[in-house]
Amino acid sequence: MRVCLILVLCCVLLVLCSVSSKLAVTTPPERSLWSMPFTLKKAYDVVVVGAGHAGVEAALASVRRGASTLLVTRKEEDLGVLACNPSIGGIGKGHLAREIDALGGAMGRLADRSGTSFKVLNLSRGIAVQGPRAQMDRSLYRHNTVDFLRSQKDLAVVFQPVQSLLVTQGIDRKKCSGLLLEDGQKICANSVVITTGTFLNGKIFVGSETFPAGRSGDGSSSALAQSIQSLGLLMGRLKTGTPPRIDLKSIDTEGLSMQWQDDSPEPFSFLSLNNTPLKDKLPTKSASLPTPITHTTPETHQIVKQNLFHSAEFGGWVALLRICPGM
Repeated sequence: MRVCLILVLCCVLLVLCSVSSKLAVTTPPERSLWSMPFTLKKAYDVVVVGAGHAGVEAALASVRRGASTLLVTRKEEDLGVLACNPSIGGIGKGHLAREIDALGGAMGRLADRSGTSFKVLNLSRGIAVQGPRAQMDRSLYRHNTVDFLRSQKDLAVVFQPVQSLLVTQGIDRKKCSGLLLEDGQKICANSVVITTGTFLNGKIFVGSETFPAGRSGDGSSSALAQSIQSLGLLMGRLKTGTPPRIDLKSIDTEGLSMQWQDDSPEPFSFLSLNNTPLKDKLPTKSASLPTPITHTTPETHQIVKQNLFHSAEFGGWVALLRICPGM
């Protein structure tokens, strides 16, 4: 379970689904992804902090408007990471992904290039409750995101934690004028967009254990959070109930039903509909990866009830708004 202190939360909450490993997906080899040479300037029109879904879209939107843009993230491996789960869309969230695409965003196109299985949920019901969902190859999605970012000529990327915001006093109010990086560099900007998600003073709870982290294996942006708090801005916490990820190889899938993609896969991006080469790259039903479907049982419910006191939320240690419940 993760708890995060957030200023701006612009993330797409996705539905967790396991994927079968029976079919190999071509994934580029691990390599240094960001090799574009650029000189870090001292000032930009827009600086975006955080390189998840929201940060990537914010940076690309800024570039499309012709603004010189700097994308700041803690390390190279953070670019385009599907942190929570390997899927895009779902009920409701699929509509949001389509709206991002309609506004010129990259998520739909990246999903179409990185998907292993495409399905429209609730297809037998009315169109208002239907939701496109695609399972992703996480490594391929990250590589495609980096390639997309690298193709933007007015976009620079720096891999540094942010230490604090730079604030100047105007005639009648204070103004954020840039940021200070951990190595001491000052970057000035007309606009600063913060999309740090779960990293802003984030904490992880595992049973009774708690430690600062943005996600498992990564630290939290505590210095930036303190800088924001010092400005007197209203802060709050939201909690994700992220369940553990299970290695598919450790599961006996023999008795499980398999959910296959639709016979005629529907791409996420409207641009893909008129892009025959890209549409032809969507996996066919026989070449897609099926999703094993599991269900809880009365025995499962009993185990959960007997161990609720281990939960930080249900054990009474924290009382927070829940945004992503899971078991």
